[in-house]
Amino acid sequence: MNIVTVTLLCLVIAQLAYSQEATQREKATVGHDEIIRQLRAAYAAFNRGDFDAAVAALDPKIEWTEPTEFPGGGACHGREAVKKYLMQSGADGQRAAANLNDS
Repeated sequence: MNIVTVTLLCLVIAQLAYSQEATQREKATVGHDEIIRQLRAAYAAFNRGDFDAAVAALDPKIEWTEPTEFPGGGACHGREAVKKYLMQSGADGQRAAANLNDS
């Protein structure tokens, strides 16, 4: 191999690595944007009392823990248990409007 071939090979490898990194950054951005969208939708659903929609994006096997000092606090296992906890906290009038701030 001559120096031109080696240089060209290095440039091609660098370009491939950069392209893969850019693709991963794009996927991460899309993933981040989708997560924010889902969080906003969940908060909005919670605030309007739509608990089915509030937990829809959660993993069915979620483990949700609230401080035991909170009414109904402790561990919830599964989407239905989380929904029950959120419904209880909303029904008890202890819930202020939940917000998701951009930070």
